[in-house]
Formats: sequence, C-alpha cells, structure tokens
Amino acid sequence: MKNLLKVLPLTVNYTARYLLIFKAKFSKIKVQVNDMTLKLKRDKFKHARVGNSRLYDIICAKCGHKVLVYQKDGPGNLLRLYFDRIIAPAELVDLQKQDIKKVDYLKCQQCQNLLASPYIYLKENRLAFRLFKDQFIKRLYK
Repeated sequence: MKNLLKVLPLTVNYTARYLLIFKAKFSKIKVQVNDMTLKLKRDKFKHARVGNSRLYDIICAKCGHKVLVYQKDGPGNLLRLYFDRIIAPAELVDLQKQDIKKVDYLKCQQCQNLLASPYIYLKENRLAFRLFKDQFIKRLYK
C-alpha cells in the first residue's frame, strides 16, 4: 500500500502544521512537528487494550488554551493521563523520568487553572495525572 499523507493544523503553545504519515504495511504512525518527528507509543500497555490509538488535544476549560497532546489507547472515558503517553510539549514528555514527589500539579500555562494531580496508578504501577472533572476539554485530533 502507498503512504497516505494528511496535513492537519494544530496548536500546542504555538501554531504549527502537523503531518501524519500512515504506513499501512507496518501499521506505524509518526507525528511530525516542524522538523521534529515523534512516534506514537507501542508497548505492552497498548497491546493489552482492544481498539485504536487516538490523539487528543487536552484544552483548559477556563481559558481555551491547548495544554498538551495525549495518546489514548483503547475504549472508555479519559480519566487519567499516563506520563508515557504524553506526546507534546517537550517539558511534559520527560515527566516519566522524574520522581513522583517532584512532579507538580498539571496547570494551564495561561490562567494557572489546575487540571490534574500526579499519582501512581497502582493497578498497572504507572505514573499518571488524575484529571479533575470539568477542568479540561478533550478534542479528537483528526
């Protein structure tokens, strides 16, 4: 199969054109931001969930600022943000390397609205943000 290219507008603290490259033969997805290429995560957690991986923009409900881009695997509501599934911005991507006690609450960069608190999801022993209801908006990124 031939590669399918699709150009999408999206902002994460800046205006950029995103390019999704779908490779049907190997079923890998890459996200390209300016000259930087990010790969969607594929590991044991993705394979354990049935369904597609989707990218969501997490937006502050108070001011409408885009806070981050998140990869959600499997069906269901968005209850938590696993640190290893955060795609952008760069300062949030590296959170999984830090100690959970040093990680601050997830806040909107513009209005300082609290969106989530860090914790360890014991069922899978993974670092995550527990989202506060009605503090964020998720938009499917097509």
